[in-house]
Amino acid sequence: MKEKIFIEVKSLIEENSDILGKNIQGNTRLYGGEIGLSSLEMVSFIVKLEQKFGVEFPDEFLNRDLLVDDIVQWLSDK
Repeated sequence: MKEKIFIEVKSLIEENSDILGKNIQGNTRLYGGEIGLSSLEMVSFIVKLEQKFGVEFPDEFLNRDLLVDDIVQWLSDK
């Protein structure tokens, strides 16, 4: 299940950034890290995740230095 979620999250990242998919791993940082999403891009990305997975992320997700694995783990726990 986690692998499927990872693939879907990775796909959304690729749609919303200039990073090549082969560089996206579980320990890839989203905000200001390897992907370098701005705060506005991060909010937009979280909204797209919420729409895709039918969930609502807690507000603290917007204020954290998230890794791809953090999102995958949170989604797999739902």
